[in-house]
Amino acid sequence: MTFRDIIHGDIVIDDSDDLIVSLINTVEFQRLRKIKQLGLTYKVFPTAEHSRFTHSLGVYHLAKKAIETLEKCDEFKASKVEKRAFLVACLLHDLGHGPMSHSAENFFKYSHEAYSCAIVSEKSTSINQILLKESDGNEDFVKHVVDFIAKTHQNKMLVSLLSSSVDVDRMDYLLRDSYCCGVVYGNSENERIINFMSIHNDQLVFDEKALKSIEDFIMGRYQMFSQVYLNVKALAYEQLLFMLLQRLKKLFVDKYQFKTDITKLLPFLSGKLNVKSYLKMNDYVFMDIVEGLIYEDDEIISTYAKSFERNGLVVSTVNVDELDRYIEVEIKGGQKNAFYNDPLYIKRKNGLIVPLEDISQLMEFSKKELKITVEEQVIYIEK
Repeated sequence: MTFRDIIHGDIVIDDSDDLIVSLINTVEFQRLRKIKQLGLTYKVFPTAEHSRFTHSLGVYHLAKKAIETLEKCDEFKASKVEKRAFLVACLLHDLGHGPMSHSAENFFKYSHEAYSCAIVSEKSTSINQILLKESDGNEDFVKHVVDFIAKTHQNKMLVSLLSSSVDVDRMDYLLRDSYCCGVVYGNSENERIINFMSIHNDQLVFDEKALKSIEDFIMGRYQMFSQVYLNVKALAYEQLLFMLLQRLKKLFVDKYQFKTDITKLLPFLSGKLNVKSYLKMNDYVFMDIVEGLIYEDDEIISTYAKSFERNGLVVSTVNVDELDRYIEVEIKGGQKNAFYNDPLYIKRKNGLIVPLEDISQLMEFSKKELKITVEEQVIYIEK
């Protein structure tokens, strides 16, 4: 099985690897084709249409490369089961993402990480049955996978490879998001970073030769947040969606009679959301519901749905006599400064292992000072 990928070229899954092939072919994993990687960002960057499916394949691909590098180290400590479970976790880590990515997640107050673990653990899913079959019914293998996704596994070195300041998850999404948004900020040298990985005292260490690539990686993440992930127009659309969902919830509580079929949203609205109901929801189903809301008798939700569906023009100021043409949305202020949070260690030419910031003025500055401030403000979206 070979996937032609815009970022990594050919992603080759050995046809003899029945486990990975079977997992990719499950309905739960294929559902990720219908979940956009960047949620509502496509409304501002129209080519940001890539999916959690392609990202997950990319993370698995990079994880395999990283394991191949680390296995050459004398200090590599991971059993065959742990290594296998880790690669599965890299493939499945985003299974639990819901519609509109983090936007709906924040409104309905669920955790996509928790649902990723639940989908793997739930005995009714094809994923769970395949993993149990792999381990002859031994649930320890499933637990290994869940623990890696949840970042609680005892093998901290492998956990950091999937979740840290420089990990295979970020390596893929920064490159993929950058390419698909048409910007250059996330273009880091992932292969160089991976090739210069090693292990010391059960933790990841990077050779000093990769220093500049790591600096570029972390600064690229900062730039992506500054220009893409926290883009004010994208935040305005997220707030409009939040307002739409608030109105939808109020109408539901008030027993309003919807013309639109909102059956698949009912578990979200009622708070009675199990894995089976969760897996029925994706971006396509959600957007079909939003499109239907345009024709509701409730003028407020109809207006929100129209503006959301047609990508109403976003502006920062409006003349008083034009206010009735726009929806007023409030952007909450805040700061983002966790660009270099988990410590990274560099192996110097003399063999000494030192924290990254000790030899990088850029990273010392990043850790202490680098932040992005989103101002609290009012934005207007055309009805």
